[in-house]
Amino acid sequence: MGGSSKAAGPHPIGEDIIFYNAGFKSYDIMRCKDEVGKWFEWVERSRKLMRGVKVSIKVLKWVVAVFIEASKVHGRTVKRWNLKDHFAEFYCTLKYNESGRYISFIALQDQNKSVIITPESTPKGGWGNIAHKIAGFIYEPIKTQGTAVQDRKQLHKSYKEALFQDRWMTEATEKAEIQSTANKVRITGGESQPVNDLLNRCIVGKFQCQADETPSLNDVRRWACNSWKMAIQVKVYAMNDGYFMFELPSKVAAEHVLTGQWIWRKMKLGLKWWKPTIGCWPAEIRRDWVWIRLLGLPMNLWSPKVFKEIGDICGDFIETEEETSLKNHLHLARIKVRGDRERIPREVEVTCDGFTYTIPVWYEAPVTVRLSEERREEKGKYSVVNTQDQLL
Repeated sequence: MGGSSKAAGPHPIGEDIIFYNAGFKSYDIMRCKDEVGKWFEWVERSRKLMRGVKVSIKVLKWVVAVFIEASKVHGRTVKRWNLKDHFAEFYCTLKYNESGRYISFIALQDQNKSVIITPESTPKGGWGNIAHKIAGFIYEPIKTQGTAVQDRKQLHKSYKEALFQDRWMTEATEKAEIQSTANKVRITGGESQPVNDLLNRCIVGKFQCQADETPSLNDVRRWACNSWKMAIQVKVYAMNDGYFMFELPSKVAAEHVLTGQWIWRKMKLGLKWWKPTIGCWPAEIRRDWVWIRLLGLPMNLWSPKVFKEIGDICGDFIETEEETSLKNHLHLARIKVRGDRERIPREVEVTCDGFTYTIPVWYEAPVTVRLSEERREEKGKYSVVNTQDQLL
């Protein structure tokens, strides 16, 4: 795989991309940056092939070290290196064939695999000039002043305030004014959500499966810890309609998770950033079914016939929840009925064995959302759409 190569030199185009040749292939590395963090896109090109991979600065520095170390190895020798970064594993292998020596770089993230093959710049010339060029490109002085300012800002809050503050409350909501009239609450005056708020590093997801195949919270917690290699720092919460929320240690870590494809028992997990309308239904959508709960139902009334009769009173019986049928919890019975909540009574009376029981009935209804008057005028940031999938 040997061939001609351009000598390494200053960056040919600006500060955010470099190019180099090795063998009969060309390569470019582009620096990418947004409010989440910084990463690099490494692309290999030939006449019949183009492939690339996204890596962090840590991985690229490791590649530089591998190139330098591999250049010190002589002869037809096979040598391997490996690295773990966030939720991916990386492997470099020094190999050879009839065309010469080369280094294969492999990135593995769950089901995704990316490969970059780099031959020696010249026969027996090693990869030193390429390593030097990449090192000069990725080097940046460390800035500490901004971090110190941020730390000082956090000290303005007393220990008591920090102790009793709701961890889910955003900084904007904490500073906002809250007013209530009758059954309406109005929150005004909050600023836009800061990048360092907890909810800015939360993502939500749902497994593509049937409702009866949805994994339990414990299943998802174990799976996330094993897949993302962050057993202590990942927190998982069950939401409505089969959704789960994942709290990551940083927004950069959340971004890494979002770029991957994740599968649990052959079921793909679709992930999105958290936003205020997550878990809400558009106000104009009406469901033709609803779950009801019978609280404290006496054990002598715990039977399929009683469930069906009560379900028919509340609309039209569809099914009993599996957990209820198995009696896994006895503090409530859960029944699915057809119709909307308007037909559901607040309580049901059941007479049996000389006793009359008054059973409270709760219905489970999702939060609905619509644009406020101000948001309509502003052509708001969070638009309400016609399906829950689009809303999420």
